[in-house]
Amino acid sequence: MHAGRSILLLVFVLLMCTPLFFCDTSSTVDAPGDDDDDTAAPDDDDDGPPDTTPPDAPEVNDPTSPTGLSYQSIHGFAEAGSLIYVTGGLADAETQTNADGEFCVKVALQPEVVNTLQFVAEDAAGNRSESSSVTIEQHTDNYSLGSTVEVSSTSSTKPNNTADKAIDGNYLTWWENTTNPINEGADFKPQWIGVKMQQEYWINRIEIHWGRDALSGDYEYGTKFDVYLNTNDNVAKMPHELGVEDPADYGYVLLETVEQNADLDIQNNSIDLEEAPVEGRWVFLFLHESNRPNAVFAGKYSFEVAELEAYGFKIPDEPCE
Repeated sequence: MHAGRSILLLVFVLLMCTPLFFCDTSSTVDAPGDDDDDTAAPDDDDDGPPDTTPPDAPEVNDPTSPTGLSYQSIHGFAEAGSLIYVTGGLADAETQTNADGEFCVKVALQPEVVNTLQFVAEDAAGNRSESSSVTIEQHTDNYSLGSTVEVSSTSSTKPNNTADKAIDGNYLTWWENTTNPINEGADFKPQWIGVKMQQEYWINRIEIHWGRDALSGDYEYGTKFDVYLNTNDNVAKMPHELGVEDPADYGYVLLETVEQNADLDIQNNSIDLEEAPVEGRWVFLFLHESNRPNAVFAGKYSFEVAELEAYGFKIPDEPCE
């Protein structure tokens, strides 16, 4: 009897204790859809390996060479949105391509040498292309050399100081006008000199070198004068023929009016047109007064022009927009 009871008690105990071994009451496994799911989700930001492929070398349009410009705007194509770096000029330059891959960059040029420019593209990932290169010869020509020249008058006391001396490339020779009323052209106002270049050029600088008195060693220069270009092949009216008429009606373009004191001993004057070059065929000086007035004939002045130089270029720049 006792043995039977013991067996029944043992079975009861085992039945009661079984859940303790086989049921997990800690709830460590979340139900489906639970927000506290600790299972690692895929990384949506993983786009694969980094971009290490460099862009193609830029395609650069042929530049103008040689050129008298101190800079040039250069156009080309490369990967859209890439940065373009340019070296080899007077200063490094950079720009960025547009959505179509087009670019334009303004590059300052080293003067009087052949500039070898290197172009490199850099994409958004920092990859750099191989370089492309172009060459541009920067060279300034004095377009007055080899031109023809006309003047208002020539000195009778110094007959060798003729008009051609103002464009012969020699600063030790010069043209000089006359102040003696008996000589042809002495009464022309203004006195003038005009250089007709071989063709129309874009002029960005004019240099006026004055003559130097052999005895005193002082330069004889204009104290009041105008600098003009003229766009016509043949000028209908020379400066002394204009009177009160507007010079612009006869193709004259005023570049600068210069007034300076008579006690400065000025060797030369420079007219800088780099920011706004002007196209023309002739270069004129309208000469009104100088530091050497005639002591006998009132209102008359002597002018000595050693060289009238015109610098510029044939083909204008195609600027970046």
